[in-house]
Amino acid sequence: MPDTILGNEISIITEQGEELIAKLMACKGNLLFIRAQLGDGPMPEGMIPHQMTGCNGYVMDASVEGASNPRAGFSVVGIQATSLDVQEGFYVTNVALFALDPETETSVCYAYLALHDRPLWIYSDQCDWTQLTRFLLGVEVSSIPIVNAVINPDVLITFEQMQRYFVDVIRPWTMGYVDSEHNLNYPNYPDKEEHPALQRRIQSVEDMLTEALSQANGAGNTSFYWDLGVTTGWSIDKGVINTAQGRVEC
Repeated sequence: MPDTILGNEISIITEQGEELIAKLMACKGNLLFIRAQLGDGPMPEGMIPHQMTGCNGYVMDASVEGASNPRAGFSVVGIQATSLDVQEGFYVTNVALFALDPETETSVCYAYLALHDRPLWIYSDQCDWTQLTRFLLGVEVSSIPIVNAVINPDVLITFEQMQRYFVDVIRPWTMGYVDSEHNLNYPNYPDKEEHPALQRRIQSVEDMLTEALSQANGAGNTSFYWDLGVTTGWSIDKGVINTAQGRVEC
């Protein structure tokens, strides 16, 4: 029986989704959910959810709030939609979830949720309140090692979701970008940890934080690095700017 706690709506993986899984398993890639659609149409005659390439009777886009992996081979993807900018109320009869094909850099319909026998009403923006509708889609992901989602900045998420997104997506991407840029621009310093400019900036931040804490406690009087790169026209109430050493001296 479907797990109504981990994913209260169990979707059907599509043919495109199965093809993407096979491709990702072959190249040991990661699965990334990027967007969703809501539709109000019926199931097309002669079709089944497994064959769908998008929602039927497209009405609006929905925002992805994140993805989790509560157990092996299974993921829960959060999707949100609001009644803002909805001109006329409608019944949601189907939801299409899209994932990124890294080979073609295009999106494919990974999973389809059929609500034809129990449609969900979305109010128009003419109402006196704003409706927030949230789906938790349970989707099969086979043995893909890492499943993530591009979080839409307009969604409402918890602190834990944002923290997980930072750890799983933002930090790895940022560090990868830093590594590639450093290796390209500073070939004489293959180890970025040995790069003097980076060490200087790290020291600058650490010293300023230490001084800020000391000032907050009424005991701040230490010199600290001020490596912002711009000193012309600056004035300070206490101490002097030592341009040669790149620091403020109190």
